[in-house]
Amino acid sequence: MKVIAAPGLQVPKEDQPRSYISDSEAVTVEPSAYYMRQLADGDLLEVAADLADDISPAAPDDLPDDSAEQAAVGVKKTASSKKGAA
Repeated sequence: MKVIAAPGLQVPKEDQPRSYISDSEAVTVEPSAYYMRQLADGDLLEVAADLADDISPAAPDDLPDDSAEQAAVGVKKTASSKKGAA
């Protein structure tokens, strides 16, 4: 199966942890438990075989707003606190 990393991510390959699947080029992998888990987590995206050669990374303006997803999983956006501020 052909996969590509989700925008902005690099996913380590199963048997080559220092080699990564990026968001700029689709690669062919075996449908192992490792890659299926990465797909289920959303770190990898499956690419149709006929589209794999036409993949180009999305521009940041083209990416959907994920604030609803973050709210659903309890992620809070907070301002950084400064040390020594009273």
